[in-house]
Amino acid sequence: YPHVYSITKKTKFRDLYLSRRYFGYFKLAKEGECIFLPNNDVILIGDNHINSISEESGHFLHSTNSGSYTHKRPFEDCFSFGIISEMLGFFCSKIINPLRSADWKYTFEKMPDEPDEISEFLRDVFGDINNFEVDPDADDLIHYEGYRLGDRLFLEYINGRISLRKIKYFVTHDFKKKGEAFKEFVRLRDKLN
Repeated sequence: YPHVYSITKKTKFRDLYLSRRYFGYFKLAKEGECIFLPNNDVILIGDNHINSISEESGHFLHSTNSGSYTHKRPFEDCFSFGIISEMLGFFCSKIINPLRSADWKYTFEKMPDEPDEISEFLRDVFGDINNFEVDPDADDLIHYEGYRLGDRLFLEYINGRISLRKIKYFVTHDFKKKGEAFKEFVRLRDKLN
């Protein structure tokens, strides 16, 4: 089960018994962010809002059932797995609050549609990033694409065009084979856009 901490102004980092490497996430939670830490199965709740809580719970559900959040992936797969993860987190939050809007602000140029062009776009914009959490631009693009796909996935599901079996596949599949996460992201983008 996850350890869920409600982070308030009075919460002390030492009371969480987390490694110092998570102190930056703790500071974000103090500022109101909600964060899932997959290596520890910890959810930090900085904003007691149902959308944020259900999204981070969705990330936990995905991490626990796929067992693949900490798997090392090639660049395109790492990026694509992040988008799939955000898609599922947003989808879970839409189950709880169907009126939630996918209104993530993103200021880069539009991502192209062709797989080869997407790969080139990612390398041009981000270089060879291995940890998207460190780069705010990469994190913004991952959330933007993931929220859009999660919103569409929810609509397709409630309209009966995507089955519960397919949703279960996304939640439980590990996408560990080389190129698999990237191919799935491109397929989802084509199908859901």
